[in-house]
Amino acid sequence: MDNLEANFHEEMLSLYEKAKNECNYHADRFHQEVKEMGGLAVARERLSSPHPRNALFKLHKLNRLDICVEALALRRQFRGLFTEAELDVARKRLRSLDYEVEDN
Repeated sequence: MDNLEANFHEEMLSLYEKAKNECNYHADRFHQEVKEMGGLAVARERLSSPHPRNALFKLHKLNRLDICVEALALRRQFRGLFTEAELDVARKRLRSLDYEVEDN
């Protein structure tokens, strides 16, 4: 695992901690998947699915889309880990929930 992938993995674990500590949202299965499969593999799996996970809608209701997998994948420093198709999925999902997506 290179540094960028390792940083992404740590940020995926951080999403779980922020959801738990800041929103009282315990995404235990997500946490377990990240620990077992790795953060990048989990993100790619979610972005390759035709349907978003319920967690995205839960975070939307909590007004915390900033801590969803889609938003993390779109961060400038991590975009190189994903295909354009994966990034497009992330953009479309977030825009459909009226979340402002940074395009540059």
